[in-house]
Amino acid sequence: MRASGCCILLCAFLIAMPVAAEEEADQIIEHRVAGFRDIGTSFRNMTTELKSSRPSIAAVQSNARVISGYTAHIPGWFVPGSEPRAKPAKGWFASLRDWLFSPNTLAATDDVESHAKPEIWTQRAQFDTAYRNFKTEAETMVRTSQGTDIAAMKMQLRKLEHTCKACHDTFREDID
Repeated sequence: MRASGCCILLCAFLIAMPVAAEEEADQIIEHRVAGFRDIGTSFRNMTTELKSSRPSIAAVQSNARVISGYTAHIPGWFVPGSEPRAKPAKGWFASLRDWLFSPNTLAATDDVESHAKPEIWTQRAQFDTAYRNFKTEAETMVRTSQGTDIAAMKMQLRKLEHTCKACHDTFREDID
């Protein structure tokens, strides 16, 4: 009786382990997507502010700090195991078939949408360089926004945007 109880517990553990890892990966991806949305919002706000006839330096500073603050989190958003999974097949029958016959039938079928390319994990040194460039320009944007030179802020914002584009060109899927 004890052996069968241990066997049941071991089987339950082995089934639950991949589910827990997948849930953790989904959480990382959710944080990544939410963080990049916040960064994008701050970019739009800063751009709008700097295009206005009387930009609010306080608003530029606040948005620059948001972007710079997120840079510390970016490495943790791309840890091994947080790669986007393959997109599910179209149609309810195919989704049901895939769920029933997948190695992890207890996994949720509503994957978190991510546009990260696998190259982030396969070309890690290049990604880390792109990340460091972004972090450097974000920190410079914070320092530049502490002054009153709007032209310098606009120039620094363009440099910061360039680091985003350079990373997106290689490591992000095109979004319609």
